[in-house]
Amino acid sequence: MSGEQSIRRGSRRAIAIALGDEQLTLNEIAAGTGRPAGSVRGLVHRMLADGIIESDEPVPRRGTQFWLAEEHKAGLSEPPVAVTPTGQLSDRQRLISVTGDVDDIAVVLATDEAGALVCWSAEFGERLLLGLELGSSLAEQTALLDSLKAAGLRAKATRLGEVLSGQAIRGIGTSVARRRRGRARKVVTV
Repeated sequence: MSGEQSIRRGSRRAIAIALGDEQLTLNEIAAGTGRPAGSVRGLVHRMLADGIIESDEPVPRRGTQFWLAEEHKAGLSEPPVAVTPTGQLSDRQRLISVTGDVDDIAVVLATDEAGALVCWSAEFGERLLLGLELGSSLAEQTALLDSLKAAGLRAKATRLGEVLSGQAIRGIGTSVARRRRGRARKVVTV
């Protein structure tokens, strides 16, 4: 994977965007991505080993300054790469449903943070469904949700549950049929 491609998606892109032209500590990088420091530490060290970012210490420790290597800054100008095909839902994928003026939605989604987080969108009448990158955190989802609401949009966050097998779906159907006939005492909600 080339340097430009390696920062064109997911958490690597979020870290590269947080760094931009700045020199930041691990905690500052974490704050810029909306993730806890412990969840970005390993990736920052891998990006350092890959030469994507550089540091002022040969062995990073508390207070070490990191910055994006000059040869990898061009990768930030490239559009993000979608890991998940458009409209394909994956187990536990975070989603946001947005309703409002298209221009207001476009302004929020044009930010680098949203560009690194949203892997696809689909329009359903007046509603836009945003599929977030697999592995995106609750903090990232909440930050995007807050940005959408601050722009005066109605937005609701959700997360895709388990994918049901045919047998599980038939079991739910049987439970509903029994409930309708008054045989079931417990109501099953899906």
